[in-house]
Amino acid sequence: MEKLDCLNLNGRLLRLFITIYEKNSVGLAAKELGLNQSTVSYSLDKLRTYLRDPLFLKYGRSITPTERAIMLAPRIRSLLAKMESLASLDIYDPETDDRPITMAANTLHLLPQWPRIYRQITKEAPQMPVRMLELGSRENINGLLTSGRVDLVFGVRPGVYPAELDVQEAVSEPQVCFFDPKVRGPLRSVEDYFAARHGVLDFGSGNTSLNETSLRSSDSKRKITLYAPNIEALATLIEGTDQIASFQQGLIYSAFKNFEYCEPPIELPRINIDMMWHRRDENSGRSRWIRNLVNSCLAKCNELENPMAESAEEADRSLVDS
Repeated sequence: MEKLDCLNLNGRLLRLFITIYEKNSVGLAAKELGLNQSTVSYSLDKLRTYLRDPLFLKYGRSITPTERAIMLAPRIRSLLAKMESLASLDIYDPETDDRPITMAANTLHLLPQWPRIYRQITKEAPQMPVRMLELGSRENINGLLTSGRVDLVFGVRPGVYPAELDVQEAVSEPQVCFFDPKVRGPLRSVEDYFAARHGVLDFGSGNTSLNETSLRSSDSKRKITLYAPNIEALATLIEGTDQIASFQQGLIYSAFKNFEYCEPPIELPRINIDMMWHRRDENSGRSRWIRNLVNSCLAKCNELENPMAESAEEADRSLVDS
């Protein structure tokens, strides 16, 4: 078989392939890339010739990728990320940057660290708008970063990451059981834990939570009486009831500030929250700046027993100084 001449391939053709693959439509790919449909069709024909495969076949009113296209997609994504990183070795000045920085997280997972991060961004990059998106299900991570909609994602470690993402641990904390002391007392035994009514998060993805996975080997099951879409809602709803919630200890300074907590009488996994970004941004001066800023703020907060109290003291000092 004649060897493929890889020099016939270029970044534009590879980007076109990925866009068609993600959109499942030549027309939508043309719109996304700002090209007319005939140009995209002509370029697709060139790709088919170079790669010796039809790549996409008509399927009703849309198209479907061939087996070879499915096999090539992750490799091409990785190659594009490396190519794009070559152009990202830049000198970056955050003081003059007025482009929004966008981060996605299940917001209170990062609190009490988030206020410090936000204040530091506004100090170092005063013209930069900050957008904070709700992450929701961990299935959203790869899509948000690959599409370029967000710069950083913070989320509970899913286990295995796609090859095109880079990852760094941001927060690692033990779990505790939060309860409203006005209604009930702490858990004393394993029997107490399984007899209690539990509130949990549900992002609508149908995924099994870390705790459910951990408790599969147990003969007992938790009594889950509340499913909430985020931690703020969950804490609000279980306050004033006898329900409990198992989350990372640091939330006592934010969502669960009106609660008390006890050590779980059963072994629960630590909560590891990672910072994630796309590999194409690995050498970007802008991406390096925001990652370094976040790391600095997290390190400072980790030195403090109560970061929320420290934040209040800082605010008081600012008022006095002004």
